[in-house]
Amino acid sequence: MDKERLLEFVKSGHSQYQIARLVGKAQTTVRYWLCKYQLRTARIPRCTRCGEADPAKFTPGRYNDCRRCRNRFQTARFQRYKRKAVEYKGGCCEVCGYKKCMAALDFHHPDPSQKDPNWRLMRNWTFERVKNELDKCLLLCRNCHAEIHYGA
Repeated sequence: MDKERLLEFVKSGHSQYQIARLVGKAQTTVRYWLCKYQLRTARIPRCTRCGEADPAKFTPGRYNDCRRCRNRFQTARFQRYKRKAVEYKGGCCEVCGYKKCMAALDFHHPDPSQKDPNWRLMRNWTFERVKNELDKCLLLCRNCHAEIHYGA
C-alpha cells in the first residue's frame, strides 16, 4: 500500500475500518501497513450502547461503553447475580421471613473460619462455586443480621 495515500486517510481522520472499505482491503492489512509506516489513526471512542463520543466520559480500559452505561450494565449484572443467589437460598430471611426488598437481604457465615478468603472476587466465580459458598451461609434480613452480630 502507498504510504502517501495512507497518510492522507489518517490526516482526514478515517479509522482503520473506514480505510479498509475505501481501499478494498481487510482491516488487518490496513493495520499491517499503518504499523509498517509507523502511522496511527485517531481513535474516537463511541459508546456502543448510547453513542456518547466525549472521551472525558470514558473509563480507560478495555470497555467500549461510557462510564454511565458501564455502571448501569454492571449494576444490573450484579443484581441478577444476587437475585439468583437469594432464590437459591429460599428467597426470604431464615429468621423472620422478610422478603420485601432484595437489597435488605444479606448472607451471613455462622462460622467465619469457613468463609472463602477470596469471597470479594465472588462476582467472577461460576455459580457452582458460588453455591458451595452459599451452602455455608444463612440468608438474613439486615435487622436479623445486625442482631446476630450485636449479640442480641
